[in-house]
Amino acid sequence: MAISPKQLDYLRNSNKSFNVCHGSVSSGKTVITLYRWVFFMADAPPGQAGMFGRTRESVKSNLWNVLKDREFFGDLVDEFQGNPLSGWVKMFDREVRVMGANDVNAEMTIRGATLVGACVDEITVLPEGFFKMLVSRLRVPRAQLFGTTNPDSPNHWFKVDFIDKINDPVKPLPGWTLWHFTMDDNPGLPASYVAQQKAIYAYGLFKLRFIDGLWVSGDGAIFDFWDPAKHVVKHADLPLMRRVYAVGLDGGLSSASAGIWLGLGADNVLYFFDEWNWTHSKDRAGLSYHEQAKLFVKKFNQPNTLGLRKADLKPRWTIVDSAALDFKRALRDNGITNIGNCKKDNVLQGIGVIGSMLESRKLKVSDSCIGLINEIPGYAWDQKQSLVGVDAPNKKNDHHLDAARYALMSTQGDWLRDMERNR
Repeated sequence: MAISPKQLDYLRNSNKSFNVCHGSVSSGKTVITLYRWVFFMADAPPGQAGMFGRTRESVKSNLWNVLKDREFFGDLVDEFQGNPLSGWVKMFDREVRVMGANDVNAEMTIRGATLVGACVDEITVLPEGFFKMLVSRLRVPRAQLFGTTNPDSPNHWFKVDFIDKINDPVKPLPGWTLWHFTMDDNPGLPASYVAQQKAIYAYGLFKLRFIDGLWVSGDGAIFDFWDPAKHVVKHADLPLMRRVYAVGLDGGLSSASAGIWLGLGADNVLYFFDEWNWTHSKDRAGLSYHEQAKLFVKKFNQPNTLGLRKADLKPRWTIVDSAALDFKRALRDNGITNIGNCKKDNVLQGIGVIGSMLESRKLKVSDSCIGLINEIPGYAWDQKQSLVGVDAPNKKNDHHLDAARYALMSTQGDWLRDMERNR
């Protein structure tokens, strides 16, 4: 495996008690941290070591599966035995504890432990109390922690209590070192993939966070560049839809329900080209999911084809929130097939893709999507959450935007491939 100068520097110099890689997505942080973890475990001091993440499943997916990949670790994979989901694995015949920080009583479990080593995945998604307790457990000579994280809000506890103090030019936090990575530090990425990601996350917070790997926060309107004159197209002027990928569906019993259709036009531009909605109000009786499904099916079978010049505009997928089991059951009972769960993407990531695609004019909205158009200008960051280090949109009047995000992110692989072919 090729190694970049930044990765090599990390391998050679991550010799302090606490060694953390932070920076952009897909920047090679995890794999080089795992190399260092393997070197450590091959000659670790006696005692208990552990691998930690948000859940055991995330440890298995993000860390253990990479360790078991012969492309990265060759015959060494034979030295890594066990199933992380059981809570224990073996490395070089040494037992290693695997723990999810979200597990019930996780913090209490490590409170009395003494650890000689820790490999930590995505520090910023761990509970603050758990991580700080973990740090306090590494209390024997030669004990070391190797961790990774993507950036978050500048008010996040890890930024305030650790990164800022590590970088303090007057009194740096003793025993800690940091390495900042970007995609350019990962030689394993194809140039085409890097260019694609930089095009997807091309503006504002999302470029700074996902591409530049900086700790920045959202402020004010999320889509502050939104201009109906640039981003909205008259429905009658829409091009031929080459492909209709999905309708994203966000359902609710006590609030609005919304559906957004996503297609690729003959001009190689994505379009949110039609919508369905049902709004609950004091003057309008609420509907069960079964009753809503009946209304949705009428729209599904007769989409707004005005100006689209294509007879069959039924989407390949109907994407629904994975938690909406009753709604999905009602849709199936009313004849909707190919129902998919919305991709459990990071919400920020989904917002970033929508924003970058809109700003680059690779995504536009039909003027028939009135609900979506009305929501976009008022979609804003939650300032109360920002003050405590959490970047999240204000969850008001966002049902059409959620539906749009479901459709776009759950079919991202398809439309990226099609747009590349049609260039």
